[in-house]
Amino acid sequence: MKQTIVLVLAIFLVSACEPDKKTSEIVNYYPFSITKIVNHELNDLQNNSIIASKTIIYNNSKIEHKQISKEDVETDLKSFVEFDINKAAWQNSYTTKTIGNISIFECIEKKLPLKKISIKGDLNDPESVSIYFQNNNNLYQSTKCIEWIPGKSYSIFSIQDVKGMDADTLFVKTYLR
Repeated sequence: MKQTIVLVLAIFLVSACEPDKKTSEIVNYYPFSITKIVNHELNDLQNNSIIASKTIIYNNSKIEHKQISKEDVETDLKSFVEFDINKAAWQNSYTTKTIGNISIFECIEKKLPLKKISIKGDLNDPESVSIYFQNNNNLYQSTKCIEWIPGKSYSIFSIQDVKGMDADTLFVKTYLR
């Protein structure tokens, strides 16, 4: 009898833990989606030939200038998706305010790493997007500031400070032509 009950409970637990097989779609908790803007720009890149130049300054002294491929631009843009506020875990975690033609999304909870997103212009077709991300713990602090003008350029300023080591700084500016 005990074995039957244990077997029934085990079957119940396994079926309860089985993932839902529905296809996942982008859910919008907020009226702005970085994922949609990135996908739109990636689609535009597929249909156009571009020349991209990148300037990289790291450790406050080393400078590199180089031409980069469309694939490198696509990789950079895909990395911006991590800053989309439309994650289920972040639902109701941001306040929204509008000043002129700028919409600002600021985190309510201090523990969230994505602190602020500012969008200038239309939320679905913005003139520019600014992202402020800060992640802190006992051993590590990381800050990123991203300025993105879809179809034209993006810049990333990053500081990474690991306890007991020198802080690393990185500035990347990419122009699309």
